[in-house]
Amino acid sequence: MALLAITGFPGCTAGRSSRVVAPPACSSVTAETPLSSASFPQVPVPGQPFGAAFTPDGRTIFVSLSVLKPSQDANTATGVAVLHRTATHDLVLGSVIPISRDVSAQGGVTGIAVTHDGRLLLAADQDGVDVIDTSAAIRGLHSALVGHLDDPAGGGTFEIAISKDDRYVFATEESAGEVTVFDLRRARANHFAGDFVVNEILVPPFPVGIALAPDGGRAFVTTEASDQSASSDAQPGTLTVIDTDRAEHGTRDAVVARVPAGCAPVRVSISSDGKRAWATARGSNAVLAFDIGRLVADPTHALKAWARVGPNPVGIALTQQDRLAVVVNSNRFALSTDPPTADVIDTGAVLKGHAAIVQRLRVAAFPRDVAEVPGSRGELLVTNFGAGTVQIVRTLKAK
Repeated sequence: MALLAITGFPGCTAGRSSRVVAPPACSSVTAETPLSSASFPQVPVPGQPFGAAFTPDGRTIFVSLSVLKPSQDANTATGVAVLHRTATHDLVLGSVIPISRDVSAQGGVTGIAVTHDGRLLLAADQDGVDVIDTSAAIRGLHSALVGHLDDPAGGGTFEIAISKDDRYVFATEESAGEVTVFDLRRARANHFAGDFVVNEILVPPFPVGIALAPDGGRAFVTTEASDQSASSDAQPGTLTVIDTDRAEHGTRDAVVARVPAGCAPVRVSISSDGKRAWATARGSNAVLAFDIGRLVADPTHALKAWARVGPNPVGIALTQQDRLAVVVNSNRFALSTDPPTADVIDTGAVLKGHAAIVQRLRVAAFPRDVAEVPGSRGELLVTNFGAGTVQIVRTLKAK
């Protein structure tokens, strides 16, 4: 079902002092908007692409592959593709770093991130985090895989975030309902031989997305559900806030806030000024905007607005100085027969309650993640999980 009007303050109740915005309910309603005629070349990769991360200079892109095609390596279940950007900004597939452990049955490599110093690539692989030397990976060396951070619980490691000083790794454990904190610095010093878990923080069921505040003081986690009683897309989930200092020092009660975030919230992106958290709610077909300052101090008023988007949104990335957000509509549950899309959203319009989608871009089957190209103005990489391709899309200039 499609909805022509997109409202920024749906379901809200006006109060004398401050408006309370109700989160979106579970819904099959999607936003309808014209499809842009722009097209963007696709680059095939040898598997189903999931997450993407860039080197700090933006010249190399690492793409996690949930399952490699059989022709790639019969003994390899999953891996990371290395792509390079040419002088003309074309994408060229380089090598594939195989992950030798057979993790395909549990879902393979999912979320990935590069350390701030650019030296290591971290990849979630369902039972912990693979650690890859970026320099060796760029040169195509299979020896690039230098270690592994083991999750003793095997909780379905899904997405990761890295502390500002590159010491700690925060990993969502989808099956276990936890966020695991690893001491990466100590693991490197000990050549990854040992147990480097410093904390396991209980959160609501099915935690997946995670992002850190720019100052590193808070971690923001999307949990697809609030309890185990129903399918995640059929019940409200949460945005859960963790105090990273407590988490890094082993304090179990590190959760400092938890607010409703629509049905099946799956990803979160933080504005560069640290004032806004933007989350996708896959089961509500919506994007939500939270006031980070109020998440702990005044959670009832933390949700500022939400906007309807395309079917089953997953990945989200902010671009053009946070004036635009790009959301990929996975259409995972076949809500629409229209072509796969990514919605470009005016973040200011969302907050004002105006129509928010300024561009709807054609992508390929089951777009799953989107990441801004470092140093660009409106260029983003989209991973098309169903099509087995990646592509760079370009947004309109923000006003």
